[in-house]
Amino acid sequence: YVLTKIHIFSDKLDLSCILPVHLLTSKEKAADMKSRTSKALKDVKSNNVAHLQLEFLSCCRHFRTYGSTFFIAEVYMSQPHTSHLRAHCGVNDYGLHLISCSSMVLIASYDHRELKWSYDNGKPFLEVYARAHRHQMTLRTPQAAYIYMLLNKLSGQGAEKGSLNEPR
Repeated sequence: YVLTKIHIFSDKLDLSCILPVHLLTSKEKAADMKSRTSKALKDVKSNNVAHLQLEFLSCCRHFRTYGSTFFIAEVYMSQPHTSHLRAHCGVNDYGLHLISCSSMVLIASYDHRELKWSYDNGKPFLEVYARAHRHQMTLRTPQAAYIYMLLNKLSGQGAEKGSLNEPR
């Protein structure tokens, strides 16, 4: 659907506006992607827009990140190794997702059941520990309180008194 809006058959098509940069690392790869995209468009051109939108959404529903609310955060990893990156931090009914801001590549998805998190009221930090991966990280964002509330609500834990994830 999006491709019909940008006129895929133009010789000057810039695939970087519709595809992640890591898929277009060489001229050969870009030419291959352009021909595959053109062929796919010809195959679906006979379908109406509503059908294409429905098909697109049905594909999207299979992604773990579907339905996530995203926030931009600085992620500071302390385990298994020390690192720092700027990421889109997404929260949905599955869990927590981190997507690199620079490459738009999914870095990690964590199920609610494997996470422990804590938040200090009034501070822009959320401490997160993923038990299965043994990842210890700090998310720094002005929306830390919102991420905390979403994690509690969507994991079904709520903010009951005595909860492991209760704000300090």
